[in-house]
Amino acid sequence: MRSSFAGYAALFLSFVASIVYLLQERGLKSKSSGTISRLPALEVIDQIGYRALILGFPFMTVGLVAGSVVAQAQFGATFFLDPKILLSLLMWRSTCYCCSRAGTQDGADGGPRSFPASRS
Repeated sequence: MRSSFAGYAALFLSFVASIVYLLQERGLKSKSSGTISRLPALEVIDQIGYRALILGFPFMTVGLVAGSVVAQAQFGATFFLDPKILLSLLMWRSTCYCCSRAGTQDGADGGPRSFPASRS
């Protein structure tokens, strides 16, 4: 399924942007200069990660729904009891939760927000 591949690619880009964000933030806090100083600003990295997540989620949703329809037709109702399928649905739900929390001011514990404030 091409939509699943596009979803995986976008979510992987979001993952990489998150790692780069953490590295850049650590480098700025420690005031070190090097390859970290060549990276874009934190806001830019955050925007890339957010946009990749928002782009990848619908593609993954389409891939999961299409795969479920095909598997239901081939294997019947027992298909949904497969641990791989249950974990995929659990990860889809957690990603859905993260996307829905993107506009909140604070995290659940009152900490910093999990996604950027502006989405322009």
